[in-house]
Amino acid sequence: MTSAPDYKVDEVKAKLFIRLESKGMAQSLIPSFMRMLSNSLSASPYRDHSAVKRRLQYLGWDDFELDYYTFQLATECLSASGMKHQTYVPGHFFESHFLPEN
Repeated sequence: MTSAPDYKVDEVKAKLFIRLESKGMAQSLIPSFMRMLSNSLSASPYRDHSAVKRRLQYLGWDDFELDYYTFQLATECLSASGMKHQTYVPGHFFESHFLPEN
């Protein structure tokens, strides 16, 4: 049986993965995207959607259009996964937590 917090994490992740894939992002890029998003937020945790979008474009994610809804899903997914702002998390965390299950 899955606990309520785990269920929430799984539900948010599923919605996020569907959203990212529908916007043209390959599944294999999702962990990298989430890491860049996390790094952008940790540099300044009170950034708004527009600032994070510009930062991601500067970092090379200019082919991906980060809309507000996707931004909210992604930040909720990070929070539900236990991410805290301004906390360094190694790359393997994103690979193990943000790869869609096949």
